[in-house]
Amino acid sequence: MILLLAGLTACNKLLDVPPPPNEIVTDKVFKDSASAITALSSIYGGMVTHPQFEWSGLSFFAARSADEAETDYINEVDFFARDSVPYDYYEVVEAWMQGFSSLLMINTCIKGLQSSNSLSAALHSQLLGESLFSRAFVNFYLVNLWGDAIPLITDPDVHLNQLAKSVPRQRVYDQIVADLLRAQGLLTPAYPSEGRVRPNLMAADALLARVYLYMGRYSDAITQASTVINSNLYTPLPAVDATFLQSSREAIWQLIPPVDENKVRQPVGDVLVYRGSSASLTPQLLAAFEPDDLRRQSWVADNEMDDTVYTTANKYKSYNDDPVNTPDEYYIVLRLAEQYLVRAEAGVRLGQIGAAVADLNVVRARAGLPALPADLTPSECMAAVEQERRVELFTEWGHRWLDLRRWPGITNPNLTRADEVLGAIKPDWQPTDKWYPVPQQELQINPFLVQNPGYPTQ
Repeated sequence: MILLLAGLTACNKLLDVPPPPNEIVTDKVFKDSASAITALSSIYGGMVTHPQFEWSGLSFFAARSADEAETDYINEVDFFARDSVPYDYYEVVEAWMQGFSSLLMINTCIKGLQSSNSLSAALHSQLLGESLFSRAFVNFYLVNLWGDAIPLITDPDVHLNQLAKSVPRQRVYDQIVADLLRAQGLLTPAYPSEGRVRPNLMAADALLARVYLYMGRYSDAITQASTVINSNLYTPLPAVDATFLQSSREAIWQLIPPVDENKVRQPVGDVLVYRGSSASLTPQLLAAFEPDDLRRQSWVADNEMDDTVYTTANKYKSYNDDPVNTPDEYYIVLRLAEQYLVRAEAGVRLGQIGAAVADLNVVRARAGLPALPADLTPSECMAAVEQERRVELFTEWGHRWLDLRRWPGITNPNLTRADEVLGAIKPDWQPTDKWYPVPQQELQINPFLVQNPGYPTQ
């Protein structure tokens, strides 16, 4: 596993990764519980050291691709904010490579666990469940950033994967659902270690609720979200100021921020706040908050840099210059408020307006806002869903970007909300901008990859 991780860290291209020593992984790493847990934990360590994919990339790039953040880079075009990302742009190249590097690590763990007979049944189930959950999580973002252009990778054999073909999105979603359903049968409600930094059964339920919502399986989405909400493990929602603390009651799954030279290196705090001039919130987002919204008061801040005041995200308060012994803020990946919003949106789609409004009002009450009336029309209720997702989940894990992409247009159902919303504020917007390009170097290496429309093919 050490050799594998070193190879992943040093690689410059996906195909430069040396073939993983599967025999070593199976025979050594998964032969005792301590080594097996360490190998599995390396997956989460990779997620916080992959800045272009799992952590800051999804929050930073997607916020700019949508209508949440803008930058004032000097001598550099903000391609994400313009939604005109070149296919050789280093940020998108790194995001692609890091995503598939994560899959290589996860698939190696899955294969090692499937070949191991040295672990206790309980530990084997837990670790395999976590690995399957992690593969579903990574694939969810790969397919939602690159769509029909990604290959479906389920084996750690690099030579086999070198010529893997792009597949339709539905095949990837089918694999995601299959992995999460298997994970549900292996995980338990109890967290396997201190804190909530490794997935449990509720994490699988929460991610599956989101996946079902994206797939239009609304009854299933309600079932999964209700399981999480009704577990009472995460209710009631904590105060706005306590939402992003390590001890947050609503946290379903968190990542531990890395420590660098005895300083806390908080991913989102660093990227979205500390570098204030690089991620100012847009006027459109700021105008979306209702008066007296506690989220606006706690999760948005004015930061001065070079005699200029920038209004930035302030959900996380720890920055690179904070000592290690400051109060913990773990990076929240899944949290309860999203589950209320998933259930509300699915309810609207099924005509369950009263139930949807009730879920929206739970989130609004935490924000100090008045309740919505129960007699909203379906269109009014869907507009309320969009509003609450916008101001609750801003700059988190690309929610706004993915929402605008997946929602049909209001004035023209043949378009998407991205076309309507972003087309009105971004002069260069094209419908093909909803997907990121497959990197040029990957197209040159693998002739079976299909480029997304609107980008060069070689």
